[in-house]
Amino acid sequence: MGINTFMINKRIFHHLDLKEMKRKQQESLQAIRAKEKYLEEEEKIQKEIFDSWKSDWRKDLLDEGMTTQVLTGILPSAGNTDLGILQLGATGSDLTYTPNTPDSMEGEFTALSNLTDINHVDDPLDIGTNIRSPQNGASISLDFTDQDPHHTHNNPPNPPYVPGDTGGTRGVDIAGSYSNNPETILYTANHGATNENIPFNNFNGEDLEKRVGTFLGWGSFGSAANPGFPRYAALKAIDTTEMDTLSMNWFARGIVNTDTTSGSPTQGQKIVGGTGTVFRQPGDGVSLFYWAGDKEGAKSYAPERTGQAKLHDGWRPINVKPDGTTDNSYDPWLIPHKPDVAFKGTGSRQHHTSAYPREVLLNNKITLPPWCRDKNTRFLLHQGRNSAGSLFANFGITSIRFQRRSAIKSLAITKPLSDVETSPFVRVGPTKKNEGGKERKKKVQDIIDSGLKYTETKFSKDFPVRTRLK
Repeated sequence: MGINTFMINKRIFHHLDLKEMKRKQQESLQAIRAKEKYLEEEEKIQKEIFDSWKSDWRKDLLDEGMTTQVLTGILPSAGNTDLGILQLGATGSDLTYTPNTPDSMEGEFTALSNLTDINHVDDPLDIGTNIRSPQNGASISLDFTDQDPHHTHNNPPNPPYVPGDTGGTRGVDIAGSYSNNPETILYTANHGATNENIPFNNFNGEDLEKRVGTFLGWGSFGSAANPGFPRYAALKAIDTTEMDTLSMNWFARGIVNTDTTSGSPTQGQKIVGGTGTVFRQPGDGVSLFYWAGDKEGAKSYAPERTGQAKLHDGWRPINVKPDGTTDNSYDPWLIPHKPDVAFKGTGSRQHHTSAYPREVLLNNKITLPPWCRDKNTRFLLHQGRNSAGSLFANFGITSIRFQRRSAIKSLAITKPLSDVETSPFVRVGPTKKNEGGKERKKKVQDIIDSGLKYTETKFSKDFPVRTRLK
């Protein structure tokens, strides 16, 4: 070691004191112990909070009678976006059903598979599941009276004429060709798969049936459709918790002819003429019913009928609440007997007066009330009568769609505390019997406050990640 190196090291050690070294070592050990104690305290606090979260909060709150909905959410409008679709036609390429070789068919007859028997509902009050038909020929009233007849469903044949047919219709059937020869073809959807990708309210010179394909026919479109009244079609159940609008694609029937009128601007072209779909009286349109018999607070409200043990009023218009009271702020008429003024006079040279334009695809919408928005709602399209006669009331439906056109409070987010879907959000419970919500909140707050006090004492009030309950 050279002289210069020795002198440097001597100067360095000259400034070090043994007592100073021991003091600094003790401070370092104290800092380590303080950090370890802090970590132990933090772990203890976290464990106490975690243990409080692990309690059976649902049982405790239910014991206190606290079943109030505590989680709310607002879903924004989705505009014209279809959130659910029940097509009422057919899909696939091979739409011929032969009973001897049923596996050879490809596709689905959605006009039947999206419908189902009116008896396929829960009826805990034993109200009765038949359809009670109000006498509404000259009135828009859908009130049931003591003279209302009630009707059963159409049972599908055994075996059914068409696969997927589970009933639920009267005077309504899938459009197509039927054969009575059991050894050959029973049914053919001779219009092909349903196609709704055409402009609304647009006539291009063709029969609409050829443009839209297979549809659900009301009246004499199919041999199995009864032209009498009432007519109805019961849809299968759908989850409407996040929807507020039912939208229907349909068309009024007309006759497509060639315009032979001399000097006419459409001479030689195809026009819609003749007599087609007519809803002459205020009560002749199509109304929307729903099944109320299994809703919370369900009650019968219709007058009794002589000789009938059941009231059969579980299927009712959507403006009648499950408890039987009426809210006329909701309109039950899906197809009013006269169209909105926006529809009048539209189409290409269509001969109609204040009626729906014929042979064009139309869309009607109806607002669903809150009592029709849940996970298992059944709707039924109901046409009570037609004062112009059954031959003038034939129309077709291609699909029923569900939309959310306004911001709504979501029932999927707003849940009772007893609902399992709230468990990811609520984890506060008592550790002592009969401990209420305020006591539980104070207990957790005390735990948090003790942690805040400790961190402030040891690490100053500027220690990060500090919070309190509100």
